[in-house]
Amino acid sequence: MKKWLLLFLSCFVFLQASNEQSVFNSNEKLKEEVKRVYQSIAPSDENTNFEEQISDPFTATSPLVLELDPYEKNYLVGEVFSLSLKAITNEKTDFDFYIEPVKNDALELLSPQPQWIRTGNTYTTTLYFQAKNSNASLEQIIVKLSKNKHFFQESSLKLEPLYFKSLQASKNFSHIIADELNVKRVKTSYFDDKNLIAMIELNASNANLNNFYIQDIENQGVENIKGDFKSSSGFYFGV
Repeated sequence: MKKWLLLFLSCFVFLQASNEQSVFNSNEKLKEEVKRVYQSIAPSDENTNFEEQISDPFTATSPLVLELDPYEKNYLVGEVFSLSLKAITNEKTDFDFYIEPVKNDALELLSPQPQWIRTGNTYTTTLYFQAKNSNASLEQIIVKLSKNKHFFQESSLKLEPLYFKSLQASKNFSHIIADELNVKRVKTSYFDDKNLIAMIELNASNANLNNFYIQDIENQGVENIKGDFKSSSGFYFGV
């Protein structure tokens, strides 16, 4: 009986060792197979930074030409004026526009992210500006093309000198200079025991309704402005 038991245990130990050796050999064989497959893969010809998911900078294949439609040279301080800009390029890849006007702080770009309209290889947009004082200046406009957050091309266009004149206005001036400004509706009601609130609906063309301001009114503003600087509407309130 003891001999059979010893024989059984010997066979069990032998089989267990064989299985362990088989698993070990299988793992080694798997590692060698993976290594062989990995070495057989041809290296990629893409040079990509996978950490930032940004490819190498794109290289421009065509020139970038800028044009401006004829424009006025004289404006009033506070007047909204526009420049029609064209960018001509034969680039076939997808890209984004970035506009960088060379100006001083006295001139405000009201449309930092304008919409571009494409017609063939020509892209057209309208830039809106407004002078804060008579010292405002705009020397040139730089347009850059970007792909994958990298600028790959730029062009600049110099402007003829622009001149700005301050308007001598009365104390009742609403601080709006426009081609047209219409008061559509007026409504007043009690705000509290000592104050009234007035609501005025405004429609304007070539104006910045955010500038609507009446002197000596402590609490006022313009809300719910719709449209663009070419044609807009909004509600002025004054307490």
